[in-house]
Amino acid sequence: MHPLLRSLRDNTDSKHTYSIESHGDVISNTFFRMQLETARSDEFQAEFRTMELGPLRLFACHTNGPLVGVRTHNDIVQDNNQNHCLVYFPVQMQDNESSWHYQCGKESRGGERIITMVDGSQDYRVHRPGFLGITLIVPHALLLARLPRVQRFCIVPHDASQGSFALVWDFVMSLWFNQHSLDEHSRSSHANTVVELLAVAFESSTQALDSEDKSVKMAYMNTALDYVDAHLGNCSIRPEDIATHLGIKKRYLYALFADQDKTLHTLIRDKRLDRCRATLQDDNMHSLSITEIAFRWGFSSTSHFSRVFKEKYGVGPREFRQDYFSEKSEDSRSE
Repeated sequence: MHPLLRSLRDNTDSKHTYSIESHGDVISNTFFRMQLETARSDEFQAEFRTMELGPLRLFACHTNGPLVGVRTHNDIVQDNNQNHCLVYFPVQMQDNESSWHYQCGKESRGGERIITMVDGSQDYRVHRPGFLGITLIVPHALLLARLPRVQRFCIVPHDASQGSFALVWDFVMSLWFNQHSLDEHSRSSHANTVVELLAVAFESSTQALDSEDKSVKMAYMNTALDYVDAHLGNCSIRPEDIATHLGIKKRYLYALFADQDKTLHTLIRDKRLDRCRATLQDDNMHSLSITEIAFRWGFSSTSHFSRVFKEKYGVGPREFRQDYFSEKSEDSRSE
């Protein structure tokens, strides 16, 4: 049993809900007004406990099944609890599935130890499997003092297994497991530390980006291309694999490249052709056959490789290699 789940089950302060309706009430009263649905309403159960941390709040929760949460404009209008952000710290996901977060035209996938933040003042939708984790509730004003444009940091997955977000994760978990040893003054002090750690982590993760969503898209594109470069030798590399690596949906991946001169498929093909061309010009690779070079860089058909190579460079790969080394030999003799 995970220590977080044990901390819920072994504590008399923990509470339970046995229907999606009652759990929806808990969420609306603890976070902000939101409608919850589940496909397993007759079997739904949740156990949870809250920790006050000065102006912040930690909400540890375990649910036994999937749910969909929706916060609409009407919810925001009727809700006084809208001026804060939620930061999710998922410890375990049922069957290793992922959650999906949607807000302001953006979407992201959140798995175990992937930190995601949402803005309570905006419409929001989440699809989540059975879940064990902590939600950190932070007033807007505290974040705005350090992050003036909070929205650009929302609905972006952050890996908490390393770097600054690992420090945030470890500190929040430590606070939870040591809460009984903290007095009111120390809790307020630690709340300031949490906000500062969050701000540093978000700033470091986007320091090379402009403040506009266009820059966030460019960062996703660059990460996608880096992934492609690292996996060109895999002939079965798929858009699904790239999207999974980025933590986004496949249709959003396609949308990233929709206004580019080349489609994602063409970009992958051209990168493979460039690698093949460089290999054909490499003295150390002269012993490799055309077929071996094609397979080395992800082409599964020699005939297809030869055709697209000729389309791009004007000659087939065999002729290209012969011409290149003939010219190189002539240049060497002339010297």
